[in-house]
Amino acid sequence: MWRFSGIERDVRLMAREKVAIRDVVISAGLEPSGDEGQLSVKINIRNSRDTSADARLEAELIDRSNGQTVYQTFQEMSLESGEQRVAVVEKLVGDVKAWSAEKPNLYDLLITLKSGSLQHTSSHRVGFRRVEIRNSQLLVNGMPVLLKGVNRHEHNHSKGHVVSKEEMIRDIQLMKQYNINAVRCSHYPPDSFFLQACDELGMYVIDEANIEAHGLMTYTPAEDYYNLGVSPVTHDPEWKEAVMFRTRNMIERDRNHPSIIIWSQGNETGEGPNFEEAYQWIKNTDPTRPVQSEPVWTKPATDIVAPMYASIDQIRAFAEKGDHRPLILCEYAHAMGNSTGNLQDYWDVIHAYPNLQGAFIWDWVDQGILQRSPTGIEYWAYGGDFGPSGTPSHGNFCTNGIVFPDRSAKPGAWEVKKVHQDIRFQPVPGSRDTFRILNGFFFTDLSAYAITWELHKEGTVIASGNVELPDGLAPQGDIKVQLPLDFESMKSGTEYFVLFTAKTKDFSRAIPAGHIVAQEQIQVQSAGVSPVWVPRPSNTSLTYKNTYEGISVSGDGFTMIFDRATGNLRDYVVNGVSLLRMDMTPYYWRIPNDNDVGNKMPDRCAPWKTASSKRELTAVETFETLGQVTVLATFRIPGADSTGTVRTIVHPDGSVRVESTIKLGENAPVELPRVGMKLTMPGSFDQLAWYGRGPHESYIDRKSSAFVGFYSGSVMDQFVPYIRPQENGNKTEVRWAEIRNAGGAGLRFIGDPLIEFNAHHYLEDDFDQRVTHLPDVPFKNLTEVVISHRQMGVGGDNSWGALPHDPYRLLEKEYSYGFWMIPFRAASD
Repeated sequence: MWRFSGIERDVRLMAREKVAIRDVVISAGLEPSGDEGQLSVKINIRNSRDTSADARLEAELIDRSNGQTVYQTFQEMSLESGEQRVAVVEKLVGDVKAWSAEKPNLYDLLITLKSGSLQHTSSHRVGFRRVEIRNSQLLVNGMPVLLKGVNRHEHNHSKGHVVSKEEMIRDIQLMKQYNINAVRCSHYPPDSFFLQACDELGMYVIDEANIEAHGLMTYTPAEDYYNLGVSPVTHDPEWKEAVMFRTRNMIERDRNHPSIIIWSQGNETGEGPNFEEAYQWIKNTDPTRPVQSEPVWTKPATDIVAPMYASIDQIRAFAEKGDHRPLILCEYAHAMGNSTGNLQDYWDVIHAYPNLQGAFIWDWVDQGILQRSPTGIEYWAYGGDFGPSGTPSHGNFCTNGIVFPDRSAKPGAWEVKKVHQDIRFQPVPGSRDTFRILNGFFFTDLSAYAITWELHKEGTVIASGNVELPDGLAPQGDIKVQLPLDFESMKSGTEYFVLFTAKTKDFSRAIPAGHIVAQEQIQVQSAGVSPVWVPRPSNTSLTYKNTYEGISVSGDGFTMIFDRATGNLRDYVVNGVSLLRMDMTPYYWRIPNDNDVGNKMPDRCAPWKTASSKRELTAVETFETLGQVTVLATFRIPGADSTGTVRTIVHPDGSVRVESTIKLGENAPVELPRVGMKLTMPGSFDQLAWYGRGPHESYIDRKSSAFVGFYSGSVMDQFVPYIRPQENGNKTEVRWAEIRNAGGAGLRFIGDPLIEFNAHHYLEDDFDQRVTHLPDVPFKNLTEVVISHRQMGVGGDNSWGALPHDPYRLLEKEYSYGFWMIPFRAASD
């Protein structure tokens, strides 16, 4: 976070009458039956007069949903001069509407103190709910809720830590629209208005004491986890009062908010006697909420085991050890730059174990500061961009959000929404037309949602309908539904998908009507093994010859030229239009993302960065068979101890099949960032269409939210402006993609069977240490196209050393793949 000075929140000075309410402590629990509320109010009253005073205390509880008074009471009292008294109001409220993040039912409690002509009224929001730890689970109103959370710093990209009320409300609305139901207030209690908005809009809150000792903490290995934290703040008696002071301030200010379901003792401060005493004080002061402390791990002074950045294997091991507490990751999925990979993998494990109850992504918003370059380009600055040269900073380590500083969505936000969705759709094994719908809500049936289905044939909707659920499908329920799918009419060799969509029927303050809360795409027929492309008949035979330009292959309205020195395809001329500005060449690198930088991929995989330019051609052969001309280039990569081939098979109609291999030697780097090809077209070829996963970027470890379909847009539309420029815009599981100009000429690339695809108006080779901010991106009047057999995942467990998970790395010793290139001469092709 940024270290700013100044007053960042509203400051209020309150003048009270001499007979006044000093404090109100509300406990609004819920009976196990769920329909009776336990209201207990302690009202601290003080008479500051020099004489005694008679007073009347009135309390009124009003149901916000209908404005009806559900309870009223009063007390008459006489207060001596200087007397301070606690009046108690207790009531078992019948037919109560419980509060939860799903249904944030609230009551207004009006407390009025009258003394002579003086009157003091205090208004409070009341939400009846019960929070407890039982049977190794966190229960809210008796249900083992899952916390699908984010960490949140207070940030505005032009005002620093000054955040308006409207922005706080908007943050909560966006969180809920991305299926986030919980927020950890990192690493300090938030503005009080934010908590009020959480009460009203429905958000589970972990309120955290302003205690942080990261720089003082040391870690020691734990038996079954990576560390335990120790610091003088938690051990040295001189720090005890500071710990207690900040703990008391948080509890006494915030305890009446129903949205707060967990107290956190602080962040990265360690375990020790000071925290143990603070823990016990909290439990004695507020027995209605559990307390968590992250560095304690499984020691006694925490009700919830709340590690940060624990691996999937570690949380699975905890789940199986039989601890009496639940585990909720207080931080995970470090969303720095192009990140948030393998999120679905984490939640597959969380769903599998009842005592794993959620996790909080780090974090909500990129903390960039809006600036303008000398050329007028707006961009977001980060650490190191301010102050004299050498000013200490952590660089862009504060840009870890799933949304940009202006709250526009990063692609990872769509993955979060998909992984978190509470309505899930699954195929039923053994059936092609029957599906299971699961209601993952804990307090909401599905009558509030309209569920539809569509049958897609290669990106086109050919059938659709509504899903009718009897009685709305109760919370935590599931049901099987059968769709009227006509399999006999489905074309062999063609793939079909069913797309389920759930939308809100009605408007709420947080989510508009018609908002998509859940979607799932399920394949019901695959394309099989039919050919992805069959060359068209041509009356023109191919000719090839060696010229001063290279190896020339000509056919029906086209000429291809291969460089004899490199074996690369150097030009592809169709109807007199050159489609290439730079060679097609094997490509094994990617622009490092922030996680790559953190795990030292640029050093570990350095030979692959220059592998294309440092390839050494060992042979180039040209031969003709069955009317086709084949150019076979064989090469070695000395710096990477690898060998490979590129076989280009040219057909008379101008279509080209490209086949490539690479074989790693014993001394090659252990992994590759990418296996693929790249080529460069003129910048006028700026329109992209594809059939694959979309519409947003996707990677092999972050693709569940990108559904297979037909998408189109400009090449520039695919650029994702990560605050530190890095790898972006990739498309996975692409069946075909095409790049065209305004006249419709261009190239189609067809995977055999699938490719990854990317196109942009810059050269990836131009990215170096000078490209640090958006204005530095070296855009050019060209279109670079990258066709990948596979690219490593983006990762996301953390950004300071964690690798992508092994299934998403390129660790094999040999790769071979192929794809087609088909020329378009005009828009009609």
